[in-house]
Amino acid sequence: MEVDNDYEMSVIVCIAEDVSSLIEELIEHELKKGEKPVVISNRDELKNRAVELGADIRDVKDVEEIPPHQVLIIDASTTHITGKFDGKVWIVSDGRSKLESVEAIHFILDSEGYFTHVGGQIEGVDVREGMHITDILRDSPENRVQLENRIKMLEEEGVATTTLMLKGDEPRWVEVREEGVWRGKELVETVGVMRDITDLILLEREMEEFDNRLVDISTRAGSVIYRMNILTAQYDYISPSIETLTGFSLEEHMRDPKLLEKLIHPEDRGVDNGTYRLIKKDGSVRWVRESRRVVRSSSGVPCAVEVILTDVTELMDVQDKIGKETEDIRRAIETANVFVVVIDEMGRIEFMNSEARKLTGYDGKGRLFDEFVSEKDKKKFRAFIRNPRRTDISIISASGKERVLHVGGMKTGDKFYLVGLDLTEKLGLLEEHARKRRELEEMYKKLKEISNIRTEFMNMAVHDLKNPIIALKGNLELIKSKELDDEVKRRIENMEEIIDALSILVNDLRDAVKLESQRLKVDRVDLSSVLHSAVNMLQGAAFEKGLNVKTIIPSPLVVEGDEDRLLRLFVNLIGNAIKYTDKGTVGIEAVEEDEHIHVKVWDTGRGIQDVDKIFEKFYGEGMGLGLYIAKKVVEAHSGRIYAESTVGKGSVFHVLLPKHK
Repeated sequence: MEVDNDYEMSVIVCIAEDVSSLIEELIEHELKKGEKPVVISNRDELKNRAVELGADIRDVKDVEEIPPHQVLIIDASTTHITGKFDGKVWIVSDGRSKLESVEAIHFILDSEGYFTHVGGQIEGVDVREGMHITDILRDSPENRVQLENRIKMLEEEGVATTTLMLKGDEPRWVEVREEGVWRGKELVETVGVMRDITDLILLEREMEEFDNRLVDISTRAGSVIYRMNILTAQYDYISPSIETLTGFSLEEHMRDPKLLEKLIHPEDRGVDNGTYRLIKKDGSVRWVRESRRVVRSSSGVPCAVEVILTDVTELMDVQDKIGKETEDIRRAIETANVFVVVIDEMGRIEFMNSEARKLTGYDGKGRLFDEFVSEKDKKKFRAFIRNPRRTDISIISASGKERVLHVGGMKTGDKFYLVGLDLTEKLGLLEEHARKRRELEEMYKKLKEISNIRTEFMNMAVHDLKNPIIALKGNLELIKSKELDDEVKRRIENMEEIIDALSILVNDLRDAVKLESQRLKVDRVDLSSVLHSAVNMLQGAAFEKGLNVKTIIPSPLVVEGDEDRLLRLFVNLIGNAIKYTDKGTVGIEAVEEDEHIHVKVWDTGRGIQDVDKIFEKFYGEGMGLGLYIAKKVVEAHSGRIYAESTVGKGSVFHVLLPKHK
């Protein structure tokens, strides 16, 4: 589809598996707004349906006759047109020719942020017509800033791209791209698409830590490593050793990504041999060797360039002086920390300095230098001897290890002087970086698979444990109906207590699995009603133990959350208070504070030792998973739970839940 647009217009592209159904929805959408859309398609059945709904139709050859300011709906899956249009254009395609299948939601928002059209899906994301965009978003400072920037981008550029965090138990992000639809200077609605980018953001956070370690390694190695983002033309990172190399601060380089390019010596600009001079801030000159590689996204698109800069000034100094065959120069070459070899016209080694002997493991005087060169680079080396332009050559040491040298050379008389710098370890940094990225991506996939297997196993275990418990209870009831002596009755009562404890543990295990695998059903909840229900459910248990139950619960107390889980939370806390209080009072108090509803569940019971550990799994006799689950439920509601206790005097459990806004 090509649209040659010389007029003011809005083009919206939609991707759908069922193109016909989406076009019908768009026709009804435009008719409700008082527009009579024009449908362009090569499919007769679609054109007939468009006429039935009240739309106009055109053939491709009649495009030029469409009146100005008309709304067009183009079936791009069967139609290819080129034209000039004045107004709104909907382009609908199944995307199979150029796009992979991607989970996404396409939508229309009115000027106040309410969804007027929703299509497509993202697993676990509930978006419906009539909802406000904030209904699906977590209330956070980051989201508020993104929503404010969204309005500015739409007003200034007509389009907006934002990254927003969804509501839910676990962090989850979507990328939202929108285009504004304007009536004059008034923003009428936005048309956009959202896709799930959670895995990408989590992976980027893991990689950020690794990148920091890589920068530290490069600094200790005496090299500069930087990564330039191709899309933004900004540094993703740059190692602090840049300050030593150029004399300019790290902040100056980050502010001006072209500063490094400006420091290249004028004579070396445009020379593409990987080695050039930099003019430092103090005016001194340093030679650097540049090694680079392109970083690609998972889809193969280039996204960044990673570069290693190595200061080779000493190498270049030696290379410039090597033409003078004096004993002083020979001594300097012998002790230099660069690879230096002198070769005669037959290719035999006349001299190797200490660095060359160390790297090769040979005192190769009299041997052909070609013997040290790897098979893959022999042809390149022979070309280098004929035309000594700086290049990289691989050699094989006596130990069999391959080493990469950046070499330069010159011929004087019948002698060839070869100078090289060992780049093996430094070049390996980039490869190590790429390998670690692949390992982390694979590790993330495996952890996700393990998590799914664990959840499935736990669900099966809970299901399989409940059936024998029910059977045991039933059999005990049958036995109790018989005439039994006191000893047998006592043992049956003990078995019932054990079965009840096991049943509680299985129910806790079930709730723990649900917490990890299911999302909250978020709604407006009257917490005072929930608290009264929990008290009523346990009033009988308190009465049987002769306990007083004191409540101070004003109404209404409105929070946002999952009513069923909040009820089980307070049944658990109040039940524990009754269970571990032999005499006295159990109290439930609630008070509305600035931003929270503060609920206290207190008792005059035996108290708790090591109160800081009670929210851990299986802590304490008879505790099971109850308090661990309670903590997870509160945290899923963006709240806080903690306890205070004095042994022998009682305990207080505090629950703070955000108020409904």
